[in-house]
Amino acid sequence: MELGYPGLPHAVVPIPGLRGRPEAELFAWGGSCGPTPPSPRAQNVNFFDVEGPGRIWERTFERGVEGFTYACGTGTGSVAA
Repeated sequence: MELGYPGLPHAVVPIPGLRGRPEAELFAWGGSCGPTPPSPRAQNVNFFDVEGPGRIWERTFERGVEGFTYACGTGTGSVAA
């Protein structure tokens, strides 16, 4: 999903129990989301889990960094949408 055209696609992936998942597992999934269909470009991957009313836990694997970051406003907007 892309919000407008920030120039960077975001994969939004629901993962039940995200908070307890091993980081190595998420790292492998995030790193595998390179330029493949349906996105011909590498992308950020926003994993999320709806933990309850008004509560979403999110982890962002960011391309270029090739790891997890704590700031991805466009990705958070994509998760919320």
